[in-house]
Amino acid sequence: MFGIECQECKGTYVQPYPWLISVYKDEERMLVIPYIMHRGGFTVMSSAYFICDELDPCLIGSKIFDSMDVIRNSPISEDNAKEREKNLAWKKASKYKSWKSFWKNHLCTRVKVFESGQYEIYSLRNSEDNRCVYTEIVEKIKLGANARDCDIGESIIQVFSSLENQIGISRGIQ
Repeated sequence: MFGIECQECKGTYVQPYPWLISVYKDEERMLVIPYIMHRGGFTVMSSAYFICDELDPCLIGSKIFDSMDVIRNSPISEDNAKEREKNLAWKKASKYKSWKSFWKNHLCTRVKVFESGQYEIYSLRNSEDNRCVYTEIVEKIKLGANARDCDIGESIIQVFSSLENQIGISRGIQ
């Protein structure tokens, strides 16, 4: 089993580090989705998600902390492929029916949280060969363990802005 045994959890396993959170941005909002470990040894999207309808750094950062709580309190996933497909957060929280449509209409930033409490925040470019993946890192910011929610939110906004500048578009939530 992957992860660390949790004594208070009566033998269930907690999520190993680093923790991963994706923030997807379209014209109207940001969708924050935590990832959890699957017993198969890979990460999967949690069924939990958070929405930010405004470009407020403190609100965005608070959703990252909420996502960390989800990860912290989630057991290792044992869902099969059909169960994971049914519970996809991006599908529940958006109008898109296919990953390809969602991917074409959303920019992506990731937040990686390390056991030391440090953060790595980076924006990812959409693949140019239409493979429906996010690839090349455009900008990366590292924050210390003492980072506040507003610091994290400001960093997310900054890496999204760098991505938008590089690809020449603007996703204008206010």
